[in-house]
Amino acid sequence: LTKDGIFNAAVAATKSTTGDDEDGSSGLERVVVVDADVALTKKLVQLDGARIIGVWVGLDTIDKFETRIKTEIDTGRMIVPEEETEETVIRTKIRDVVMDIEYGLVSGVFEFTILNDDFEKS
Repeated sequence: LTKDGIFNAAVAATKSTTGDDEDGSSGLERVVVVDADVALTKKLVQLDGARIIGVWVGLDTIDKFETRIKTEIDTGRMIVPEEETEETVIRTKIRDVVMDIEYGLVSGVFEFTILNDDFEKS
């Protein structure tokens, strides 16, 4: 599944198919459940007719997030580009996650929060 594929499925689900009711709707409500990052969420909230119920899965600490990034680099699951250093990659990832958290707090999209305090179990 790609972000575009998920977005296109959500667009299709918001469209009425039969127009049987007086208001032109089919009388059926469609529910689409997606695992979306912040970029996809920003696109989904712009869909006409979509009712978004956001669930934010948050970090317990930035320190643990940084440790996870370092582990991914050390194990080779994350590659540091030649033109960057480990430190610049880590700082960029932390900056990005902080911006995502800020969006999650101020957007009003996320009605529920789940604290991801055990990465291995989740």
